[in-house]
Amino acid sequence: MKFTIFITEKCNLRCKYCYESGLDRSRDMDINVANKTIDFILRKIKSESLDRPLYIVLHGGEPLVNFEMVKHIHKELSDKVNGREIIYDMTTNGTILDSDKIDFICKNIDNISVSIDGTRVSHDRNRVFVNGGGSYDIAIKNAKKFLDREKDVRIRMTYTTNTVSELYESISQIAKYGFTNIVPIADYMDIKWTQSHVNMLNNQISMLINLKEKCPSLDIDLLDIKSLNTRKGDCFGGIVSFAIDVHGDIFPCTFSVGDEELKLGSVFDEDVNEEKQKELVKIYTSENEGCKNCLRKEYCYSIRCKLLNKKVMGNFNKSIPIMCSLQKVCMTTTKKLNACNVD
Repeated sequence: MKFTIFITEKCNLRCKYCYESGLDRSRDMDINVANKTIDFILRKIKSESLDRPLYIVLHGGEPLVNFEMVKHIHKELSDKVNGREIIYDMTTNGTILDSDKIDFICKNIDNISVSIDGTRVSHDRNRVFVNGGGSYDIAIKNAKKFLDREKDVRIRMTYTTNTVSELYESISQIAKYGFTNIVPIADYMDIKWTQSHVNMLNNQISMLINLKEKCPSLDIDLLDIKSLNTRKGDCFGGIVSFAIDVHGDIFPCTFSVGDEELKLGSVFDEDVNEEKQKELVKIYTSENEGCKNCLRKEYCYSIRCKLLNKKVMGNFNKSIPIMCSLQKVCMTTTKKLNACNVD
């Protein structure tokens, strides 16, 4: 079972593509809410087999803004969950990392991601401080400290309509720093995607395949043929996974946090609203408009992520156009990879 905990809504950056731009940005999770969240987690996993790991995502805002709460939740869960593996996950913007935080992460966080968008130009175009200044230099400097500690670190790279033409250059630059695990993700909230941008993406991927041939140790998610062609299945957020905001309100996933229509209850309640869970199942198993005969529908996130559809398109069953286009990109990329025998 997976739980995403909003440690804070505060963030020291104001990324232009942030899907959490509607959050208050002034609130932290307090100790009372944190303890009730831990109690909720313990209740939910009680009936699960011990061989099933507990996944904890420490989320924000920028989670390290509320570092004391990160440490508290980690300690309490690690002390109280007995006989079950706990896998801790965190994404940080990398700008407030210091020696204490890096020590803690290296010792206690299984999967750490740092958000860096590639080159300084690409990164600073979107990932800026409150004063508008770019965050690239400090993020790169701090991320490299994980490499010095031999800590596996994933670079989480968002590409948009104004940076897709620089994707190859961005990934090449990150690779030159010594990072090998790079996950580029399209900005799904961007409604300006056109066929011209998709063509640019295909061209960039062709160049990346050449890079991968020269540097086989690079793990670039865009070129993972297995990932590109894995059936996604239905999402059951709110049934087998939950997102808990700074107030203790419970939602199906991060994309739905703050949407009162999708609120399932609170950690201060005995349990989540079962009627709302039943409604969610109906939503998840419903069919998207115009997708019935699509050959790639079993692989598409817009089929799986109905709640993201609602956030972007205002409709659970209306697919996000760029996701449809990306399925065509996946097919083209698969053909290229097979032709080049790139693993």
